[in-house]
Amino acid sequence: MIRIILLLILAALLPQSANSQIAGNGSIQLVHLRPHTQSFLFEPKGIGVWLQAGLEHQTLGDRNWHACYGLPRFGIRLNANYLGEPYEQLGWAASLVPYVDFGLKSFKKSALRFVLGFGASYHSKIYDPIYNPLQTTISLRVNNQVSFQIRYEKHFQKLGILYGGLCMDHISNGGYQLPNLGLNYLGVNLGWRSGFSKTLVASEAIKLQTDYSRWSFGISTGLAYREFKLIGGPKFPVKILSLDGGYHYHPYKLIRFGIEGEHHRLASYFASHTEIKPDIHSSWALGTRLQFFVGHEWLVGNLGLEARLGYQILQSSLLSNVPLFSRLSLQYYLKIPRTKQLWIAPGFALKSHYATAEYMSAFVTLRYWKKN
Repeated sequence: MIRIILLLILAALLPQSANSQIAGNGSIQLVHLRPHTQSFLFEPKGIGVWLQAGLEHQTLGDRNWHACYGLPRFGIRLNANYLGEPYEQLGWAASLVPYVDFGLKSFKKSALRFVLGFGASYHSKIYDPIYNPLQTTISLRVNNQVSFQIRYEKHFQKLGILYGGLCMDHISNGGYQLPNLGLNYLGVNLGWRSGFSKTLVASEAIKLQTDYSRWSFGISTGLAYREFKLIGGPKFPVKILSLDGGYHYHPYKLIRFGIEGEHHRLASYFASHTEIKPDIHSSWALGTRLQFFVGHEWLVGNLGLEARLGYQILQSSLLSNVPLFSRLSLQYYLKIPRTKQLWIAPGFALKSHYATAEYMSAFVTLRYWKKN
């Protein structure tokens, strides 16, 4: 799953930056692990130190969406991470994180920017019932990493760019294997980016297109696997089907709303092997969940980034959870040949209840863009 995610992100980012400048960067990030549940069996202490190096592609502003997102940058960074104390439980990690860097506000010689990254993290110490029983946050060597940063940068002509800001990183396996409480790090970073060949400022003169599709409709199907309660137990599939509509209030920004159904094989399996239901067929309904959602999607070229908030109106007591959930997803839109308004979009999503990941899913969406 994680290899597929990295390939998808890299394939999505590279075509967007064909007309670009390239720069290198390096930074240091000071972080602290924040427990989000009382189920932590160890007390995080001290400060973690993350060393980062990467490459970035700077768009030149020759397309409408370049100006819309403040001349976005597409990059990839490599991290060497000391995770803090206790070292006996946490150890060290190395991560590879592709990211998108959006411009929020540009000034004459400085800028405010927002960075969103999706990648993978390798961990030296994970849960072991004998040698590391207190490490209940991470149980796989390779995990997903989602990164958020807000930065202020100062431009020094061709000498480079000094930047610093606040950051948050979430690391988990998306519920694929237990234990999986996840790691949430808050911190600050300070870095230097090599200079581009010229100083760029998002053009206010580029006029947004006025003739664009105001509505879109989609059907999506997805699949996830997760363990539940029993460490080392079987991994049960979660099948997902959703219908949605989107209102485009901007050529590259839209609000989505829809309904989604999930079927958790775990609940049906459990019910059929107890006295709740006599067989797997009659217990199928116990694994069904229904939920409504509203979300916002940003279209960055062919790349779609969506944040979603939803509420479950139908859920089984066997799958008890906080009914309010959030979901982050990334998908890449491909035009279906010989059609004018149909697109297909493979992608992946991380769904969470409060600060605990429920599952990570792979999905594909068939999207119809209503002709304006």
